[in-house]
This record gives sequence, C-alpha cells and structure tokens, in this order.
Amino acid sequence: MIFPPSMGFDLETMGDLPEYALQPFRAETGKAGIKAASIAVKDQTAGLLYPEVEKVRRMLLKAIRDDLYVVGWNTAFDAAWCIAVGLEPEVFQVKWLDAMLLWRHAVVEPEGEDVPRPKRKSYSLASAMHEFYPDQAGFKDFEDFQATDEQSLDLLLYRNEQDALWTLRLAEKFWGMLNDQQIRAALIEARCIPMIAKTRVMGIVSSADAAQDLADKLATEAISIYRQLLKDAPEVQGINLGSPKQLQALLYETWGLMPARFSRKTKLPSTDKYALFDLAAIDPRASMLKKLREAKNNRTKYAKGTINSLAYNGDGRVRPQAKIFSTYTSRITYGSSDKATEEVEKTTKKLGTVKSIRKCEVPVGVALHQWKRGKEYRRLIMAPPGYMLCEFDFAGQEFRWMAVASGDETMLSLCAPGEDAHGFMGARVASCDYRELVAMVKSGDADAAFKRKAGKFCNLSYQYRVSARTATTKARVEYELDVDEIFIKQTQSIYRQAYVGVGGHPGQRNGGYWGRQIEKCKRMGFAETFAGRRVQLVGNWAGKEAWPLESTAINYPIQGTGGDQKYLALAV
Repeated sequence: MIFPPSMGFDLETMGDLPEYALQPFRAETGKAGIKAASIAVKDQTAGLLYPEVEKVRRMLLKAIRDDLYVVGWNTAFDAAWCIAVGLEPEVFQVKWLDAMLLWRHAVVEPEGEDVPRPKRKSYSLASAMHEFYPDQAGFKDFEDFQATDEQSLDLLLYRNEQDALWTLRLAEKFWGMLNDQQIRAALIEARCIPMIAKTRVMGIVSSADAAQDLADKLATEAISIYRQLLKDAPEVQGINLGSPKQLQALLYETWGLMPARFSRKTKLPSTDKYALFDLAAIDPRASMLKKLREAKNNRTKYAKGTINSLAYNGDGRVRPQAKIFSTYTSRITYGSSDKATEEVEKTTKKLGTVKSIRKCEVPVGVALHQWKRGKEYRRLIMAPPGYMLCEFDFAGQEFRWMAVASGDETMLSLCAPGEDAHGFMGARVASCDYRELVAMVKSGDADAAFKRKAGKFCNLSYQYRVSARTATTKARVEYELDVDEIFIKQTQSIYRQAYVGVGGHPGQRNGGYWGRQIEKCKRMGFAETFAGRRVQLVGNWAGKEAWPLESTAINYPIQGTGGDQKYLALAV
C-alpha cells in the first residue's frame, strides 16, 4: 500500500508554569497556549511563532481540503492542544497518523515488567533521528522551550519546522516497513486519536467527597488491622512495615517463614505483593500484613490520588493520560502524572544555602486502567451534567478468540448464544451438572457463583500455558481464590481434557494450538493478530529465552486481537 498524501504537523506549547505546556486543558483558562506551529508538505515547511488560533485552523483546513493525512509524533498531544484552543470540529474531520505508532507497528518486541524502564526501547523522535538519520539530528539539541529572546525563538521555530518535516519523512519510512494488514491495523488505531485527544482536555469529573470518604474508611481499616496485628504479634511494634529491608527481617528472620519468592534484582527473599499473598495462605500474621498493605496502598493510589489530582487540576476533574499502543500487545494504559520541575533549597558547608532545580511529577490524573471494581471506588467517578456513565465489555472476548484460533469443538460450541463457558468449566472443576450450576448462579446462589468464578479463572488463565506456581499466585491475587498448587495442577489437567484443541492432551507439552503456533512463530520470527498487528520474536528458541518466546507466540494473537477489537470499536 502506497504512503498516502500527507502533511507533517507539530506544535510547541507554553504555560504560566513550565509543566502547563504539557497540559492542554490549561489553555481553556488562558494559563497555557501554542508557542509555535509548523507544517511540512513534501520537502517544504512553514511555521509560525505565537500563532493565532485561526492560523492553526487554516493548517488543519488545508489538510481537510486537500485530503491529506496529518502526521504527528505522539499525535494525540498535538490534537489535544488543537481541541483545547477551540478546534474540536476540525480535529474530528482530519485524518490523523502517528509516526511513532507506525514505528512501533514495524519493530515492537515483547517488553515485560521485568525489563527496567531505562533499558526499554525509546520511541521518541530524537531516538528515531539518531537511529535512522544521525547526521540530521542536530535540530533536536535545542531544548530551551521557555526562552523568549529572539535568537532562541528562531531556534525554537527551526526545531518546530524540522520536527514536522522529519516526522513526515519517518512516517513514510515506517509505512514502507509494513505490509497491507499491518497498515490496516494502524489506520484503524489512528481513527482513535481525536477521541484520545479529547479525553486529555475533558478529563473525568470526580468526587472529592467520595474520595475523602474512601480515604477515611481505608485509614480506619488500616488502623484496625494494625491494632490486631500488634495484639497477635507484638514484635512488630517499632518496625517500619513500609521498609522492604525491615519487613524482610520480620518475615524471614523473626517469624522464620520460608521464602516463597526471591527478588530478581537483589536475589534476597521478596516482600512484594505476590510474596505476601503466598505467605498469607500459610500464616495468619502475614495475612494481616497483606491486608494492611492493601488498605494503605489503596488509600494512597485511589483515594488520595484522586484528591491530589483534583486539587492540582483545580476544576473538579482528573485527567488520566491515555496512551495508545502502550504495551506490546497494543493495550491502552493510563499515566497519572506529568513531568515537571521544582525549585528546592540545599544547604552545604561549602556553599551554604543554594537553590537548584530538580525534576518531579505532578498529579494530573489517576491510574484508570488499574481502577478497582468495588462500589466505593467507582463512586469516585461521576458523569458530567447531561451525561450518564456506561460500561462496555466484550463478553468472553479472549475465550472466543482462542476458540477460533484453536478450532476446539467444545470451545466453539460454548460460544453459541445461551451458553456459559465459565459455568461449564466451573461445573467440570466442581464435578457437578453444568446446566444446574448455571441455573443456580442465575438464582443468586453464592456457592454456585464461587464455582463459576473458579471456572472463569481456569478459562482465562490456562489457555495461555501458565506454570502451576504462577497460576496459584494469579488465583490468589487477581481472583481472591484461596487455592494451592495441588488444586491448580488438578484443574490444569481438567482444562486440558475439556479443550484438547488448545494445548493437546494432558501430559502433552505443546500440542494443539500451542504447538502449531510455536512452530509457526519460530519459522516466521514474529507473531501476529487476526487483524495483522505483529510483535517481533527475536532470541534463542532453544535456550533460556525459549519459554517467554513460546508464551508470547501463544498469547499474542489472542491478547493482541483483543486490543485490535477495542480500537475497531472506538473507530466505528
């Protein structure tokens, strides 16, 4: 597919405070604005300093009139600023592309939480210039965005124009690295840019009162748990339970508990939430510690996080920063903060008290993609006047795609109207009648609902070939199921017997879909979704990297297609 007629587009922004230049909603109150705007068509550029809104409008209208794609880098940011200054109708008429996302479509590899952020691949425009056009990357050296002297403004405008030009050139380069299916996936994804941009301006109306009520409730809960812990284990008195080192000494030296997990970084016994969940299953004191940590963390992350964001934004809204194609499987994630700087005082013997600038973060939003389901948490989010809140969910999305991918007859039959796949698996695990279990769930029977929950865990966990240890942790952490590895191994066998087309018969290492998919990805060097999105699989398939490579080969077509499906839903 030939690269379509396009126009490069870039904005530089400013604010009363430096960080306001990253917050488009500040433009609505006159505290921020557009400092420079540039376009590039073919090899020609045009830019303006302190452009009037009408001038920016004309840039967008040119693209609309000439049927050009507007290409940016992290395009939702520029589109959000256009919306904030009053150009929402034009933003939703424009056909947008994001060169950064095209690059990710071409080369993205799996990057899990075990890869430290500093070691993850950077997809910044500066990184792209240094990788593909190092001799032309000098314009990115100018970074004094706050300067207002004539020479600095000239350099800023030059950088702005070059950003637009090289964004356009790189987009064409990355487009040429994609096949037609990948391009189609990228174009569907790009249709979401105006909607993502609008969320950065509108934000989410949130209740400070509900957040404070939740904060108070969780504080009371934490105090109650701590008092009980002191009563049952007085040796915790004076210990900083938030210190990994002190908590480690308490768990493994004072209490003498057997370490279940070890830190990858320090190689010492772990005190993370997964380790606490494992220990909580065998020791009531560790169980109280787990509950205490949860209460404190939930208070900080959700209640106080909302309160702090509302106070910082000052308009009754929080603004989670939606990030398109944030994970290698294409999921949207949300950032809760923006980068900023602050002035601090330092006192030294040699210089006395001096002022310096350090980097910090400001709480513009909340971690929406991790939001908890309880009513007391959902009450924090409110509908704007004239609106109502709706939740949309694809029923059994990943189960259905696995049924299609594996061709398993039982799975496919459970996708028919009126069937309940989780009820079916819950009945298999509990050795009871499937139809009777479903009927009991519908009648409100709590025990039947619990059995179905266990079935849901099995369906959504075992189709991805997970170890018994990892599955045990997932059951405890994500599903609140009090199970051990013996139960997990038994139910893994039940799952394999029920859906032979997924992983083959019990005892078979990689049969069915798993085996076919692993061999296919070994041959091709990548995995792809039903829509054509790809992830590169580079590494030694015979060594230590074999398990994660094989797991990605199995998981990616299903999880990635789920992401594609969400973008398609937004696009249409």
